[in-house]
Amino acid sequence: MEARTRFSFGDIVESYAEERYLCNEIPDIEKIEPIVFSMYDNNYWGISKHLGKAWSIGKKLGENCNEKIAESDEQKENKPSCSVIRKLK
Repeated sequence: MEARTRFSFGDIVESYAEERYLCNEIPDIEKIEPIVFSMYDNNYWGISKHLGKAWSIGKKLGENCNEKIAESDEQKENKPSCSVIRKLK
């Protein structure tokens, strides 16, 4: 049996992001921390890492996300901007 993969693409007309996800007015993938759902194997994936099996960890991911937002808001006041961090690297 031959394996087939189908992709559907469209035109991105416009996109929006909250200020906290931007660095120099450009979306920062590390701040966004996207989650991708793979229906093929029922898994959640993040940037270069497996987050867990679908359906069983969804609630936990949501709770962790809310905690990270609260921590981020608290740390934002004491953390240098991303442009300063990139210059230091």
